[in-house]
Amino acid sequence: MTELAAGRVLGADGWYDPAEQRLRGSRCGTCGTRSFPTRAFCWRCSNTMLPELLPRSGTVVARSTVRVSAPGFPDRYDVGVVELAPGLRVLARFEDEAPTHGERVSVRTGHVRHEDSGVVLGPVFAHDPGAALLPATHHEDAALPQPEARISRGGQLGVTVAGDL
Repeated sequence: MTELAAGRVLGADGWYDPAEQRLRGSRCGTCGTRSFPTRAFCWRCSNTMLPELLPRSGTVVARSTVRVSAPGFPDRYDVGVVELAPGLRVLARFEDEAPTHGERVSVRTGHVRHEDSGVVLGPVFAHDPGAALLPATHHEDAALPQPEARISRGGQLGVTVAGDL
């Protein structure tokens, strides 16, 4: 980690806490719905959201390899969708080769890309077999309004994204 400390860290000014190595999100004080990135108001019940550090570990629910990358990025890298908590999924960059579906991963600060001023660091997820399993699906979620979903070949992903990759 000491080698990484020299670079600029994506999201360090708001949606990522590099010291804790956790994403910053929010939770509704009324219904408990979590969100990433942070929101002022809950999309389910419209009440005020409270800031919180999100779980460090999650489960891979989708993955893919980027083979044609933008300048500054590695020629090839892996991305995917990680479920951090029931109903909370984020688009993730994997540190090394993508873990398989269902594997446990944890967020950490790692190399994202290069720019003229040097290395750009940010949250990356890496295989973590020791990470705790997610709790069972919330039964109370069935009674709440569900978000509009975009359907892909793999099914509903329900992904939110933040940052300036």
